[in-house]
Amino acid sequence: MTWATIGLLASLLGALQALTQAYRVVRERNDYHALRGFSLPSWVVAIVASALWLAYGISQGDLPLISNNVVWVSCEATILLCVARAHLRERRAHVAL
Repeated sequence: MTWATIGLLASLLGALQALTQAYRVVRERNDYHALRGFSLPSWVVAIVASALWLAYGISQGDLPLISNNVVWVSCEATILLCVARAHLRERRAHVAL
């Protein structure tokens, strides 16, 4: 097994982790209580870090790094948007009361 193959395998596993988390958030996006444990600041940091790794991967032409971080950035953006919307809906519901 070559290092490139190991890198691609690690990339696939990382992508699978990101996809399962994003799937859960999308599935429960209307349930604030299911999403309240998600920290918005930590997901902002995560998406910035992944975007920087993606930029680095592109600059180096590193396919495993690029493919993994394309998936991560997409999933993190989905998670961030769903959680932020849930937090905003909950905040509006409390203000309306």
